[in-house]
Amino acid sequence: MDGMHRVAKALWKGEESIEAVQFRRDPEPDYTDVQPDELPY
Repeated sequence: MDGMHRVAKALWKGEESIEAVQFRRDPEPDYTDVQPDELPY
């Protein structure tokens, strides 16, 4: 969920695996049907 930066960091550190968990239920998105320039961040 938190992105490919974890993969890049693991490769950079020479790690061969990444710990992960699987959600029982996917969380709802913070925003839907919003243009990128309308997001508050």
